[in-house]
Order: sequence, then C-alpha cells, then structure tokens
Amino acid sequence: MKKFNAVFTLLLIFVLAQLAGCQSSPGGIFSPSADLFVAKVEPSFLQPELSESAEGEGSTAATVVLPALALAFNVSNGVSCFVNSYVVRYYTPDGSSLNGGKFDHSGAISLLVDAPEMTWSPSEEEEETTTTGSGSAPNQTSIEVYLPSVYAFMNKGNTVITDDVSPVIAKIEFLGKDINDKEIRAAAQVNLVTTIKEADESE
Repeated sequence: MKKFNAVFTLLLIFVLAQLAGCQSSPGGIFSPSADLFVAKVEPSFLQPELSESAEGEGSTAATVVLPALALAFNVSNGVSCFVNSYVVRYYTPDGSSLNGGKFDHSGAISLLVDAPEMTWSPSEEEEETTTTGSGSAPNQTSIEVYLPSVYAFMNKGNTVITDDVSPVIAKIEFLGKDINDKEIRAAAQVNLVTTIKEADESE
C-alpha cells in the first residue's frame, strides 16, 4: 500500500508540474518546452499607403509608405521564452518562391514572451486573450515585411495591373529559446498587395 501511495504521489506531482508549466527542474524532467504561438497579426494584409507632404507654392508630393507588421505572441503552457530572430520568405499564389527567393531575409529581435499566470477561471482567460496594447506592450513586436525592393518587383515599376505580381504571401518563422534553454519556434503569414490603400475620409 505504501508503494502504491508513493507511485501515486509521483504521478500526481508530474501531472501538476505539466499543468503548471514548471519553468525549470533538474535534468529537464519537469521542464516542458514553451508552447509558443502567434496570437495576433495586424494588419490582416499589407498594402501601400500614400503620404502627402507640402513642397511649396501650394503643391504637394505623394510618397508611397509601406507599413510594418505588428504581431502579438503568447504561450499556452505557462513557460516563458525569448524570441531572438526571424526569417521571412516570400511566395507567389501558386506556392513558388518569389523571384527564386532573392528577397528572403532574416533579422534579429529581442522579445520576452512572458507566460500568463495559469488560471482556471474562463472569464479571466477570456480577458487575458482580448487585451490589446501598443507595439511596445509586453509580448508584442513589429517587423518590416513589405520591403521597398519587394514592392518594386511586385508592380515592376509601373501601374499596369496586368504586370502585377500580387498577392504575394510572406511567411515568417520566429526562432528562440525558452527559459529551460529549449529551442522554440512559431510561424505566421500575411498577404502583400500592391493596391494603394484609400485614405480614410473620416479622418
């Protein structure tokens, strides 16, 4: 009976450790990898915008502005992690690499994805997932995906619609390590279009 109780106690400790997402333990026995995922991508697709500036004598000049991509991360098992790099790869709608992968690139970031406190209250979990903030808020970052070189290639330097290579699919892979020194990764994607975004008349 004592042996059974001991085995049961060990199993109970193991299960509780997994549920709580133990952040570290000797030998990694109770140290699961962080289950990182991209919780939000904004905007849902990237398109150029026009920015007008005064040039004097009542004239204005329009400049194409390519927006950055904002992302929010989270982990589902209570293990915090660090995202330190990303790779962006571009594809045409048929799945081929855009221009043979010429525009694919990687970059470095420094982002701590802090695990939310484990809770058994559905209402609290819902509040956690619907919280929003600025680009500097915890678990959030922004990266440059729509590069000028990509935009130029997509519309081939002109406005003839038949020459457009659009939409282009940008697939981003994020890499890093959790606090147990285990490698983690997450993925996201966004479409790039060449259509100029119309100004919001309400502004």
